[in-house]
Amino acid sequence: MTCVISGAFLQQYINGSPAAQIPVTLTNSACAVSGSYNGNYATGVNSIALVATVADLAGNAGPSTSPLADVDNVAPFLATEVTGGPGHSDTSRVDVTMSEPVATNGPMSAADWKCDNHNILTAQQNSSKQFANQNFSSVTLTVTPALGQDERPACHYAPNDNNRANDRVGQTLANVDFAAADGILPPAPTIDSVAGLAPASDGKFYTNQSQPVFAVSNTAAGNTVTLYRDSTTGGTQGQLDPADPQLGSASVPSGNSVTIQSSSLGTANGPVTIFVQGTDPAGNKGQAGASNLVLDFVPPTVSSFSASGAAVSVTFSEPLRFGRNAFSDWVAYHRNADGSYTGFQLGSVSGSGATRTLNINDSAFSAGTSIERIQYDYSGPIGQRYQDNAGNDLVNFTATN
Repeated sequence: MTCVISGAFLQQYINGSPAAQIPVTLTNSACAVSGSYNGNYATGVNSIALVATVADLAGNAGPSTSPLADVDNVAPFLATEVTGGPGHSDTSRVDVTMSEPVATNGPMSAADWKCDNHNILTAQQNSSKQFANQNFSSVTLTVTPALGQDERPACHYAPNDNNRANDRVGQTLANVDFAAADGILPPAPTIDSVAGLAPASDGKFYTNQSQPVFAVSNTAAGNTVTLYRDSTTGGTQGQLDPADPQLGSASVPSGNSVTIQSSSLGTANGPVTIFVQGTDPAGNKGQAGASNLVLDFVPPTVSSFSASGAAVSVTFSEPLRFGRNAFSDWVAYHRNADGSYTGFQLGSVSGSGATRTLNINDSAFSAGTSIERIQYDYSGPIGQRYQDNAGNDLVNFTATN
């Protein structure tokens, strides 16, 4: 009769201690162990080879075998605790991961866990490989009220002893206090103004400064806010990536806003995409916000004008965003037969964007009088001159048809 070590012995989990004897299971009672493994293995979780020789009762030796046994003499512990969940945005979630799969006699209770200043609504066990009923390798805690953006909640595991988590060899997960790591990503910051100018009616920012100051909100004290320019020569257009050069950064000292001085954007006219990203004190980088910025270093000019009766329609090279519609800033002229001009005072100026209508209100003006010249001669207070979206002044001019 041949005696062999039972296949059921393979991959046993043993809660051993150094120099402990590891039992060997035989195929039947008519066999005896003539050699067995007395382990001198290191403390920890190890996979070791067993060498045993068996023989029948008549002394006939069977084959020597080397099955494996997993030695586990380390009790389970909490390996990671982090807020935010998989998307890093769930402010009601704390995820706890065990060092190894554990099991409980029944479903885990929310009462087994506590977080200071928060109530635990649920404790969801997340199963991994099966070795027992109610086995799991992580727990999702749902808390209320919501966690703060950078909060590291102080939590505790202290279950009823009848339902305490144990690993596959019966070692117990002890009571433990922990502060969950901050895994919640900061929100995408918002650019409110560039060089003091809010977005224009088309939603874009305009500036005539190559190094403007950006005012940013929707951030938090302690965060760092960084500006990037979308690269036109590398990376993916319209998406923040390593190819995009950094323009500047600043820490938020208090409140939820900060200003950032940009490095040079150059002096070429045209559109630029600006990304703004927040990083919290834990190092979590949030989603980047994107804004369209137009660099405009060219002042507006008059493109054309035409008269219909006492109304003169004026078209400019671009929209005029700022400045007053004041009749005193304008004069409309008729060209006389001798080449001289007669000027007429206005009663009002109306319009917006790239057009203005000059309304003549002068007793010397009669129906059928043509208008061949207009003049813009601003001499009013600072800040009320016509300007384009970027703040470039409309200079005084005289235009003649």
